[in-house]
Amino acid sequence: SEFDFFAPRLRLKSADRSMTREFDVIAESNDYFFVVETKSTPNTEYISDFIKLIPQLDSWFPVIREKKLIPVFASLFISDELVRYLTKNNILAMATREDGMDIFNTEVLENLGIIL
Repeated sequence: SEFDFFAPRLRLKSADRSMTREFDVIAESNDYFFVVETKSTPNTEYISDFIKLIPQLDSWFPVIREKKLIPVFASLFISDELVRYLTKNNILAMATREDGMDIFNTEVLENLGIIL
């Protein structure tokens, strides 16, 4: 599927211009809106912060109301424990495997009703 919009390190001001936030990767296709949070050293606190952000995303990106949101947490390495935590919260876990990046919990796609 081709992206209609793709932006790494997107910096936005809130609608009332009181806050600025940086998003690691934002991508949009016809049906889906991807928000990717990347951390070099992932931990539960970073993931918890991402979980808290997800319900607020439509205030930053109103188009989310018309599309299926796919949250992704990415790092070079994600422990099995963190993959389980991400899975429980319906967030894709993406990390390096062999010669590239891979999703470690594809069942989340099914949980979200996503067909890519």
